[in-house]
Amino acid sequence: MAVIFQAGLIDEPRHEVIQDPHLGVEFDYYFMGQRDLERPKSRFINLLTCTMIYDNRGKCFYRKEAKSLERQRVKDHITERIKKHLKDMGVDPVMIRGLMRDFEVDVKKCKPYDLTNFDPLFQRGIY
Repeated sequence: MAVIFQAGLIDEPRHEVIQDPHLGVEFDYYFMGQRDLERPKSRFINLLTCTMIYDNRGKCFYRKEAKSLERQRVKDHITERIKKHLKDMGVDPVMIRGLMRDFEVDVKKCKPYDLTNFDPLFQRGIY
């Protein structure tokens, strides 16, 4: 697996997990991508992914990630990010398999690429 950069993860709220995930959780996501402008003929793209998990009370836990990876890996990467976020929030592996059973990445979830609105750390010049 070839990865050029990974800017890290941003979790909100920080250091929290879902209380009573067995009572039900839902997830949503969106992503933004653009070809690596520094290497116009490259097969790599800069991918911004946001996953959101909602507990049974409607509280939202979101995770944002910026990463550069090969274009053909985008759908698998988004799927794995959702699974990992669910696991990190305390959702049982059996429940994760059920939630992800018929999941497919939907291109309608792709938004126009805008790093400055996606990531407040970028605005503050942290990377």
